[in-house]
Amino acid sequence: MSKDNTNSFVFTSGIILGVLIGALAGLLLAPADGKETRKKLMKKGGKLYNDIRREAKYLSKKIEPTLKNVTKEVASKIEEAQKGIEKGINITKK
Repeated sequence: MSKDNTNSFVFTSGIILGVLIGALAGLLLAPADGKETRKKLMKKGGKLYNDIRREAKYLSKKIEPTLKNVTKEVASKIEEAQKGIEKGINITKK
């Protein structure tokens, strides 16, 4: 993962954590009965779920090209290693 992708992930994670902490603090400190608190919690939870899905989709699209490049590089290195092993085996057979 590139530095930009890592920074984006850390930033997004920080925002999500901040939203969670803020929502929880607001619910716990607000003077409301249990039914009202549960209703608020469900509403906030739904919003948070949607926010997380949107951010995950965004990050997934952003890192996809990098992941494809890494996959190609790893496949190339594996192929090189296999050829080296085959060459070594052929040398030892002689």
